[in-house]
Amino acid sequence: MPTHPSRWRVVLTLLISLLAPMNFADGRSERVWSSGTVTPTQHRTVAAEPGRRANRQSIEADSGSHLTASTEGAAHLFPTPTSPGRACSLRVSTVHVPVLMYHRIAPPSERGHDLPELVLDPQRFDAQLAALWTHGWQTITSSELAAAIDARVPVPAKTFVITLDDGHADGYTHALPILAKYGFVATFFVITGRIDRQGRLTWADLGEMQAAGMEIGNHTVGHVSEAGYSRAQTDAQVVGAQAAISTHLGVLPSSFAYPYGRMPPNLVASVKAAGIKVAYTTVRGATESAGTAYLLPRVRVSATTSASGVLWLVRHSGPGPAADGTADTPGRCHPSTECASIVACPSIHSLGPREGRSRRRPA
Repeated sequence: MPTHPSRWRVVLTLLISLLAPMNFADGRSERVWSSGTVTPTQHRTVAAEPGRRANRQSIEADSGSHLTASTEGAAHLFPTPTSPGRACSLRVSTVHVPVLMYHRIAPPSERGHDLPELVLDPQRFDAQLAALWTHGWQTITSSELAAAIDARVPVPAKTFVITLDDGHADGYTHALPILAKYGFVATFFVITGRIDRQGRLTWADLGEMQAAGMEIGNHTVGHVSEAGYSRAQTDAQVVGAQAAISTHLGVLPSSFAYPYGRMPPNLVASVKAAGIKVAYTTVRGATESAGTAYLLPRVRVSATTSASGVLWLVRHSGPGPAADGTADTPGRCHPSTECASIVACPSIHSLGPREGRSRRRPA
């Protein structure tokens, strides 16, 4: 006797509910049940929104790795060096992170006598960061880049550093609010002998900026880098700035920028002896390694660089097409076989706390 059609429908319904498909869209590995709810498997990898930054809460996943979840609900698996699993086989000797170099963010009315090419209008700066944010780029500080270089761990794709030199007051009045708007961080290189002067940042400003997640770096006491300076003189410039920043802000700087981009031997030696981890030149490039940590390049952003122009700079400052995160590049972690094969390896996100930052949608 033929089976009644309704029985087949019952059997089919049961099979569908028991053998629900796996959904791998956008890098997710989750089981989608007929009820419409999502139940995670024991080992899941949920791709974060590109460029997502902190406030992240560390959650112990069943696998033993740390699942870091942002306050906006997306999550990304960033294993720690102590995560169980097979031994990590990847250690990178070189990373490729664009380090953007700015000086002032101020309207023309506040430019004063500074060179016009060094003063970027706040609206243009806002447009540049909006473009980077929209295309999924995320910031780290120079000290975080230094930690990655030192630990020889990969840096996620679409990661860049923002630096602002000289310590002008508009770093607080104009740059800081725009950075905060996009949840970005930056490293401010200050000339400690000019702090609290007219038109310069104050120690109170710097304290607020540091509390907001910004890094304060060393740019010497008096912005001097003369080739004729003795070692004692360059020591005074570097160590004096280190001491001032440490005294007022409670943190010993790990980042340095050479005044005028000059690198006389005595100054380089003083920087190394002061315990600084990385030092920046004005040479163009975006390749960083432990062997060149005291001669790192940067990418200059001029007063006329457009939003599309800054996107071009970060995409083409590294080697090959992977500078924008679209293909594999040594020293970057891409959603590819490279990442899939090193899930037990440490990443830059496991090197220290990252509280206080969030990749928010701009108002």
